[in-house]
Amino acid sequence: MKFKQLVLRLLPAIVLAILFWRLSDNDHFAAIPLGNDKSWYLNAHLGSTREIQDRDIFYHNIGQSITNARAADIIVLGHSMVTIGLRYDQMDEFSKRTGVRIFNMSLEGIASGEFARRIIKRWNLKPRLWVINADDTGQSFFSPTMDDFGGFEESSALRIVNTNRLEGYLHVVRRNIEWRLQDLLNLDNVSAIFKSSYPNLPTNQSWRSAITGNVQADRVPEYASHHDGLTVLRDQNCHAGEQEIEAARQYIQQLGAPVVLMLAPHQNWCPMRVREIADAIGAEALIPEDAHDYSTIDGVHMDRNGSIAFTHTFLASLEKSSAFQSIKH
Repeated sequence: MKFKQLVLRLLPAIVLAILFWRLSDNDHFAAIPLGNDKSWYLNAHLGSTREIQDRDIFYHNIGQSITNARAADIIVLGHSMVTIGLRYDQMDEFSKRTGVRIFNMSLEGIASGEFARRIIKRWNLKPRLWVINADDTGQSFFSPTMDDFGGFEESSALRIVNTNRLEGYLHVVRRNIEWRLQDLLNLDNVSAIFKSSYPNLPTNQSWRSAITGNVQADRVPEYASHHDGLTVLRDQNCHAGEQEIEAARQYIQQLGAPVVLMLAPHQNWCPMRVREIADAIGAEALIPEDAHDYSTIDGVHMDRNGSIAFTHTFLASLEKSSAFQSIKH
């Protein structure tokens, strides 16, 4: 699409953005804060669109997220198992207690770390320690291909890397305006006839902190519900291949700081391969002893109780690690 056509298409969003000028103290124009906390922005609003905000926000450096990532001592990478698996309140308490700033830059729906690598390179992110969820669901995190399984429409990582910052900014504004209008249409005083024309009005919403990168998913009904502990389906005799180990070595060499590997529990997890990769690259591996202790929504993504338990285990392991101790002192 030519740039002029893009501007014309997004002109209503531009005009509406001006109307939201008073909201400029939010993280970015027209951002939808979490209650009165304007450091959070609505990141996913599963109504008429399944687009996600943080991809444009990170890649195009919109708002304060990248600035805060630059100031972090630790940056966490991974996909949605980490996004939803690490509880924001426990992460905040840990950072306050230890004085170590952690930024969660995991990306929902993106299996490999290639898109994250491009963000890291583009904005020269250099924390003192990287923590990587070295999962291989869908694709290995260390795959050099951009494996995006959750990118819809203009929030597709494959599209975002081919857009400029103005386009990215306009896409973010357009989503915020659309989401605000959807919420307006969902007010109780809107007629039932009008509501019936919009059967997919949103019920699932999640917010992301521009300060810490953590996600708040408490308004996602399935996340807040109780579920049983997960059942591991994968054969646990699952070795890491030489090609994956070499890909991990090359990926980590580009990060320019020590790395710790982690593995969020799910039905297809394989601690063996993560430990083998960690041994090969000289990194520590932080892995729970038993995946069955954690409850999940779908066998893959932890629910609220599961994420509380996992975050406690993860942070306890992280604090004891040699890598963490080396940056704390």
